[in-house]
Amino acid sequence: IDLQGQLWTLPAGGGTAQPVTDGLGDDRLPRFSPDGAWIAFQSFRGGSWDIWLARPDGSGARAVAAGPADEREPAWSGDGRRLVFASDRAGSYDIWSVDIAAGDPQRLTSEPSDEYAPALSADGALAYVSDREGKPALWLQPPDGVPRRLTGGGRVGAPAFSPDGTSLAVVAAREEIGFPGMARQQLIVMALGPDTAQAVSAPDEDVFAFAPSWTASGRLLYTADGHLRSRETAGGGAREIPFSAGFTLQSRRSRPRLAAALRGEQPVLGITEPVAVPGRGVAFAALGDLWLRANDGTIERLTADAWVERDPAPSPDGRWLAFISDRGGGMQVWLRDMATGAERVLTRVAGGVRYPVFSPDGRTIAFQQPGPRGDQDFTVRLVDVQSGALRSLKTPPLWPERMAFSADGRRLLLTVLTAASRRSREGVNRLFWVAVADGALQELILPGTVAPDTGVAISPDGGSLALVSEGALAVARLSPGGESVQALREVHAALTEYPGWRSDGRLLFLGDDGLREMDIDRGKAQRLRLALRWSPRSGEGRRLVHAGRLFDGSGERYRENVDILIEDGRIRTVQPHRAHPPGVPVVDAAGQAVLPGLMDNHAHHQAHDGEWVGRAWLAFGVTGVVEPGGLPYESRELQESWDSGARPGPRLFTAGPQLDGQRRYFPFAAHVTSARRLDRELRRARALDYALLKTYTRMTPARQIEVIRRAHALGRIASSHEIYPALARGGDRVEHLRGTSRAGFSSKQSDLLRSYADVIGIVGQSGAVISPTLVVSGGFFDYWLEHPELAGNRQFVALYPETYRRGLAGFANLVGRRAALLGEGAANARRAVLELRRAGARVVAGTDSPIFPYGLALHVELAGYVEAGLTPAEALRSATSDAADALGLGGQLGRIEPGSLADLVIIDGDPLRDITQLSNIAAVLRGGRYFTLDELLRPPG
Repeated sequence: IDLQGQLWTLPAGGGTAQPVTDGLGDDRLPRFSPDGAWIAFQSFRGGSWDIWLARPDGSGARAVAAGPADEREPAWSGDGRRLVFASDRAGSYDIWSVDIAAGDPQRLTSEPSDEYAPALSADGALAYVSDREGKPALWLQPPDGVPRRLTGGGRVGAPAFSPDGTSLAVVAAREEIGFPGMARQQLIVMALGPDTAQAVSAPDEDVFAFAPSWTASGRLLYTADGHLRSRETAGGGAREIPFSAGFTLQSRRSRPRLAAALRGEQPVLGITEPVAVPGRGVAFAALGDLWLRANDGTIERLTADAWVERDPAPSPDGRWLAFISDRGGGMQVWLRDMATGAERVLTRVAGGVRYPVFSPDGRTIAFQQPGPRGDQDFTVRLVDVQSGALRSLKTPPLWPERMAFSADGRRLLLTVLTAASRRSREGVNRLFWVAVADGALQELILPGTVAPDTGVAISPDGGSLALVSEGALAVARLSPGGESVQALREVHAALTEYPGWRSDGRLLFLGDDGLREMDIDRGKAQRLRLALRWSPRSGEGRRLVHAGRLFDGSGERYRENVDILIEDGRIRTVQPHRAHPPGVPVVDAAGQAVLPGLMDNHAHHQAHDGEWVGRAWLAFGVTGVVEPGGLPYESRELQESWDSGARPGPRLFTAGPQLDGQRRYFPFAAHVTSARRLDRELRRARALDYALLKTYTRMTPARQIEVIRRAHALGRIASSHEIYPALARGGDRVEHLRGTSRAGFSSKQSDLLRSYADVIGIVGQSGAVISPTLVVSGGFFDYWLEHPELAGNRQFVALYPETYRRGLAGFANLVGRRAALLGEGAANARRAVLELRRAGARVVAGTDSPIFPYGLALHVELAGYVEAGLTPAEALRSATSDAADALGLGGQLGRIEPGSLADLVIIDGDPLRDITQLSNIAAVLRGGRYFTLDELLRPPG
């Protein structure tokens, strides 16, 4: 068996499992050879899925199919000489075969669709899953015959042939919901010729979607309800195979050294999108505004308002500066006359815009606009600078990304995250030209295995390219036709962002130590000093809050009739109500409840959304947000903007980019495939003062353990999506009860969203922090369907446009057509939250917003905890005191006590009696600054 990425053997009748592998390979899907002498399995120890063999005692381990591609799901031939497996080495998943003695894999299928999960019969028939007709289905390919489909479209697992080859057993979905990937599975036996199918599992079993196995006597072995089971194919009850398996856990955890409020004046670190403005200097975005560093080193603030301005793009002659701003609602392209300072809006398009860039002749600006699916669905548009006329390029949906014009203006170059197959989202970034005339794509070929990070730049003469690869800055000559690059060389061996060219051929970029420029012929980088500083803003002087009911973040009850004295942003005293001291402003909450500010422990930001995001968080009482993965400098810019008071918003605790592997799930994630790259990422983590480091799904377990060790040495928290071996080696927290996984299935939940003893035990007994994000596991839509009044929430209606609200309601109703399955899955996920808490896990509330609305989703998450069986006070602590303690911020945040920062929420209602009343927010204090709900719902100006 495999359990949490480790292989084990146990007696066929049950007993104590003995480990075969060490848990550092993420070893999965073991299959005994016909003679029992070998185990074939898939392993991730090399940074991609490979096919391995080992003796049943773990000896003799070796790879038989390995490389940069993913090789998965091995199955034996009847004579034990060959293995068939699925591989994406040819550009899509196909079935391959390898002779285990000679090697040399051979391709068995060659359709452009994905074929995977193979099985071989004794006479050489091949069964597999294919999506060649649009949806996954089970196919049968007889020896030297024509493939035929056996099942209709729908989720189907790996098949297994009966010993006599006349039947197939397979797990298939009886009912499913595409979001959040929920399904009720059943074990089916299919007799071949004529084809008949019979379900043999019980209707109420939580059958796991893995290939069953046949015994020599014709019984079926499979997994369901957290157990190993066997059944007769003719029917009858299941027989459980009892087993136990033990994991060793380290109790060591990080002792994070964080500061909730940065003290005193400090340099601005959140610099984004620096660009050279010909004849003038360097424009960049910081603190929500645009700035110009003149060539003499002086700093000029170009914009000064509560809106967000970013993505500066100069015209080739330096006369104009294009940028985007949400002035008037929604991000649009604006133009600034650099001589006069006059500004005008250039576009008025739905959904906002990102990354404008001037054509070489200065007549056109290209930009990207989101489609209905949001961040993965951007298209390229062009606007005429003089007339404002718009046209669109027919490009495939894109992640938003900075672009560069070719020197002749006929093409745009951009980075595209390209998945290895349709089956899996992860892949590598590739460079593509987009023809301005018709949107046709042409790849720009890079040498070897070079995979660019985000952001490319073309020199003014069109002959050179600057890009970032493995985090470092590289330059190359472009071939005359732009089909490939030549002589790629690294010119700055440190983490680099935002490469760009000056008109004289020098390179401008942002390093982990600030803004730099380089003469690439001399190879010397010069630092450009930025005399730009900021200071934290909090409530000034003294303020008193008179609370009728105070939940201070501890216990189960209110304290009645309490005065909270705030001085310079911190709580000075908390004491029974008495006559108010003269001259101190009073917030009269005598008829209301006062709580610590809420914290969302898992959310992400899109800085291009605009200033309203900070107000949205506060309007729902959220004064602290943990962002486990994002764009490092954009996250830092948000943090500094909110902390400085440039815009209202919560405290932000960031992780920088997801630390990923050879492939990545997001174009901006970091390929950490070497010790050098990890060193670079840790240096930036220290420079930008990350609160945590997040290892993502394509990082090997061995390197993940190294990240945990290094993070702890920095006094930082280490988080991951998987629970093992991370939590066994000192990992601090895990994200999601479900979440993205390189395996293609969750190691924490079944497809009915149940969590079993291995998950509860490992997370609970390790004492780790977990952010369950129930809202993503069907919890948001389940709650929405049960509480239709949610659509009328005052903050939601005021902050989100009607088109968004209608779309969310429509999707909820679509999912609600299978409300019974949705409700069952959501209830299973809620049950796991209660079991985890009882087992010793530290549950903190998070939402993975903006998948669901900022702030509103956190209220739904907390309501789910109460429905799970937590008291309202316990639920609130998961977003207040427990959340602060998990970040190492106990004594600073999460409680209303002397010395803590004055982050408070004032509620018209009684959330300790009815958690749904949490949304009745009257006012919020963030560091003692007082905001009424009316103020937070009102745009600037």
